[in-house]
Amino acid sequence: MKKKNIVLIGAGQLGSRHLQALTKLQAPAHITVIDPSRDSLDICQTRVREIEGWDRHTFVYQQNIESLPGVDFAVVATSANVRRQVVEKLLETTEVRTLLLEKVLFQSSKDCIEVGRLLEKKNVRVWVNAPRRMWPCYCALKSFLEQDRILSFVLSGAGWGLACNSYHMLDLFAWFAKGRIDHISSELIEDLPISSKRPGYFELKGTFGGQFSNGSIFVLSDYSGIEKDLEVLIETQNRRIHISEKHGKIRLISGDALPPEIEALKIIPEFQSNLTNLVAEALLAGESCGLTTYAEASELHQKMLDAFAKKFLQIKEGARVCPIT
Repeated sequence: MKKKNIVLIGAGQLGSRHLQALTKLQAPAHITVIDPSRDSLDICQTRVREIEGWDRHTFVYQQNIESLPGVDFAVVATSANVRRQVVEKLLETTEVRTLLLEKVLFQSSKDCIEVGRLLEKKNVRVWVNAPRRMWPCYCALKSFLEQDRILSFVLSGAGWGLACNSYHMLDLFAWFAKGRIDHISSELIEDLPISSKRPGYFELKGTFGGQFSNGSIFVLSDYSGIEKDLEVLIETQNRRIHISEKHGKIRLISGDALPPEIEALKIIPEFQSNLTNLVAEALLAGESCGLTTYAEASELHQKMLDAFAKKFLQIKEGARVCPIT
């Protein structure tokens, strides 16, 4: 059987975990890893060898997007500021059948729209990596709440990254609510961005909220000051539920009792090194993978980025840019 051609672009910390997962693919594959940093490529080679059975695959490590055969599955795990250029270069260089993009997708809503047009023109099937949808704990909780009408989601904490990390939770809330985001208000976000932990990027503090098309509302807050654990409160017409990812617990605050299997449910994160292989295997088999499609993710990103952009002054090619990743 001919080996599938798989490409990973972006071999940083997250990219190396994607690679470890791809190394766990059962069927032998030809895997090309691309990153301009030779040091990052060297680290990836070391991490690949930590995975049992790694040598059933063939690996190529290179510093640019060149000489690629037709790609069956690609992962773009670069930073957001170069992701549009990387996607355009990849699709200019070769045919790509399926694609997984990291988030934040891009730094402007304009890029979301333009890349979306290109992906449609090239007939590429694309998903965006917001992996909480694949965590068994959240799958079980969503299934339990399927018959409840969700009224609100409230997320709060300090130091968790309002600008860079909100998409994770907005995607989760949209999945639970079974609705599209109608609007986002950024009026309560503080006006002065602060430097991110990543050099060259910025963060926001404060609160933003909005409403889904089905009436569910959401509020997300990242307070200034001492770091505080991120907590989530979900309110339905029947109950209020508190979630602490740090402590791995779900707790009923009020309303109808939780069944034993939900009360005992542990919120356990799934590492990326155990997920990307599942995504790849599903997509290579022509199936869906449980993640968010590009169309859905792009629409959410556009509303989020337009709301955040009001707090930034950077303009690029006529579009307001959010220097986040």
